[in-house]
Amino acid sequence: MTRPADLLITNRPRAVFRKMFNVAIERDWIDVNSCHIVKRVVRDRPRDPVLSEDEIRAAWSALDAEHPVMASLIRLRLLTAQRGDELHGARWDEVDLVSGWWTIPAARSNNGLSHRVPLSPQALQIFEELHAYREATRKPNGDGELELSASADTISAGRLPV
Repeated sequence: MTRPADLLITNRPRAVFRKMFNVAIERDWIDVNSCHIVKRVVRDRPRDPVLSEDEIRAAWSALDAEHPVMASLIRLRLLTAQRGDELHGARWDEVDLVSGWWTIPAARSNNGLSHRVPLSPQALQIFEELHAYREATRKPNGDGELELSASADTISAGRLPV
């Protein structure tokens, strides 16, 4: 039996080939896009990325069984409604634990604009726990100084077990 997701996947190669042929036309390599006669297998429907309250509760509870850093990052995504790339690339200098704001710079945001994310008390607590975890996992180098990896300034870097 064919699942709806399988039908959507069959539309994707069509889209890639159409784009490829359009580029070839723009560059005067060909005169006609042969893909214009290929019909869609199924009409694409937009995703509904909204989770119900029950789904959020179930996911939140299930995270108790995960690595604490991974669970914290996913919970922060739920609490802040920010994209994964923006959260996983977040740097500690972007998060103000005192005022309760996280400022995502334009260079890292999906739309190219910086924006400020207000942090709820729960989100602040998770950021504080991640910061404490970061401090606890730093290791002294041979000189007795604390040493961090090159990527340790990011919130999620170098914290997950391999």
